[in-house]
Amino acid sequence: MSGETHDADGDVVMTVSQPVFELIQAPKIQDWSQAVIVKLLKAGNQYESRMHHRCTNSDESLVKALSSVKSSFEPKLLEVVSRYEFQTTVDEVTEAQLLQLIYKQTNNVKNAFVPYLHAYFRKHLKMDLKEVDIDARVLKYYRNFSELIEKHGFG
Repeated sequence: MSGETHDADGDVVMTVSQPVFELIQAPKIQDWSQAVIVKLLKAGNQYESRMHHRCTNSDESLVKALSSVKSSFEPKLLEVVSRYEFQTTVDEVTEAQLLQLIYKQTNNVKNAFVPYLHAYFRKHLKMDLKEVDIDARVLKYYRNFSELIEKHGFG
């Protein structure tokens, strides 16, 4: 025997905890619709937050660990965006140009159409009158409002 301790079942008792590895993947841009881009921006923020946490714990450089915006694009979509939005090749498009275009895509009103928000919020945003604590009731209402804004890209 090598001096290992065993439990009642005969399994070796580990003295050091086993590392847990998690694959953190950058979101992929495979479609150019406004709704998809809004969701991808949210996923991208979560990705950056998780990578920041990982790099803080491992002393890894965040700049080196993060995937580039270019590599997040599906190759054919990147080619089309480069050609028709920037009139250039994929190699000549910069990260800054792509980010600017992504933010422009999400900040524009979709197809020059402003949805009728009053009816939308009347249908989807309700105050929980069963909640007896007024502060909690109001905070839930504002939280739900913020979630609707984020979820549908109204902001």
